[in-house]
Amino acid sequence: ADLRGEPGREVGARLEALPPCPAIFVASISDDPRTIFGAYNAKAPEHRRIRGGDFIIAAGGESDMARMQELLRTQSCNVTVRRPVTREVTVQKGGLALGLEIKYEPSGKSIAVVKIKDGG
Repeated sequence: ADLRGEPGREVGARLEALPPCPAIFVASISDDPRTIFGAYNAKAPEHRRIRGGDFIIAAGGESDMARMQELLRTQSCNVTVRRPVTREVTVQKGGLALGLEIKYEPSGKSIAVVKIKDGG
């Protein structure tokens, strides 16, 4: 996706970064064509539009989280977007701890599994 950013222009997306995950989670997108993401989506074919739930894994050839966020807000750049593969699972804990180390933002929509612990 080729995004046309410029200093002072609204991004038009709620983006979440959860280190150590090497991607930016797109929590939501504005339809406003005056914003960076809204303008791109207004011109892109349906199957190429960036959607809430997508992940940005590179911006302007950069994969460093801070650099990607800076590029998205200040200049035009090409971004690499991945669609998530979702699965719904039910875990029977049997009284044990879940055994996951997770990161999340209290007001966010994403969760990152940082580590799966041995022994539950």
